[in-house]
Amino acid sequence: MPKVTKRRPKADIKAQSLLEYAVLIGIVAGVVMAMGPYLKRGVQSIVKVTADQLAPQNLADQSSNSGYLINAFTAVRGTSQRGFKEMLDVKDYTYDETTEEHSMTLTNLGIINKN
Repeated sequence: MPKVTKRRPKADIKAQSLLEYAVLIGIVAGVVMAMGPYLKRGVQSIVKVTADQLAPQNLADQSSNSGYLINAFTAVRGTSQRGFKEMLDVKDYTYDETTEEHSMTLTNLGIINKN
């Protein structure tokens, strides 16, 4: 007598593969969450090393509240031109607008030079 095997429906196979993907994604998410503090420390150390290479901060004598604004100047200029032409029942409107802004600020940041 031949051996009879039962086949599982395709819906069961798809559900099982979907469940396997969900478990895999959950495991990967858990690993990433567990590694979060280590990744954060690594990024912070890279930023600190780069900042120290650019300008060492251990000898800085600048107070954070000693800077103040001495002078500020802002100039704004705008021009606008409008034109209208009509030739053989064709109307042509032209608009030309220009805006320029210039700004200058003078501050004292309270930097102390070491001699």
